[in-house]
Amino acid sequence: PTAHLGPFFVDDAGPFVGTFVVNSNALSTTSPLCALTISASNAASGLDAMRFKNDGGIFSAWQPYSGSAVWQLTASGGAATKGTRTVTAEIRDLAGNVSTVSDTIYYYDAPVTYGTACPGSLGVPNLQVTGPTGLGQTMTMSVSNTAATFGVVYLGFSKTNYLGLPLPIAIPGSGGCAINASLDFQLWSGPVIALPLPVPTDPLLNGLTFHAQWFLTNDPIGHVVATRGVTVTLAGL
Repeated sequence: PTAHLGPFFVDDAGPFVGTFVVNSNALSTTSPLCALTISASNAASGLDAMRFKNDGGIFSAWQPYSGSAVWQLTASGGAATKGTRTVTAEIRDLAGNVSTVSDTIYYYDAPVTYGTACPGSLGVPNLQVTGPTGLGQTMTMSVSNTAATFGVVYLGFSKTNYLGLPLPIAIPGSGGCAINASLDFQLWSGPVIALPLPVPTDPLLNGLTFHAQWFLTNDPIGHVVATRGVTVTLAGL
């Protein structure tokens, strides 16, 4: 039962929270700035206020209840740690009851391309890395705008030096192509595909930064075609 006593409400039930999602229920983000969406109700007393916190942080100040809010994953003492982040909301009704809900999102650093690429028969190839770049995640490394049918992908831990030589290193006879990353490991050799790269959950890989580059052959232009380099930093769990 609910009784209205002047400006006060007595209500035994807290707010009913139908949904609380970060970034429209997206699985991942590369930005610490997020949109929170809340759907809550309390037919007896009505809703009063809401506040939020990040994992490892403290609650923000109470603010009037509304169906949405803009939130920083690093606000209110929240860390800048990359990986699965939890945002917790408290919704308070006019009787003073509080309901608590939370949602998670995977926060990671966006891959960054650098250096120059050289054109093939279709023009300059476009190197792309999609999907979250972190432990337990699967990223995809692909190339578009190319007629090449065969490619080799190398991974390296430097974009400034390879075998004692400063990068980039010009590829002789290639029409201006260059090595943009140290050629430490060969990740792929075969048809030009969207290459899936599952990342192990080994904690030792958390924060690891590496660089990669595609080298394309069998293009009608007749020589090797190289993409730009890309820098990837792995987020944690």
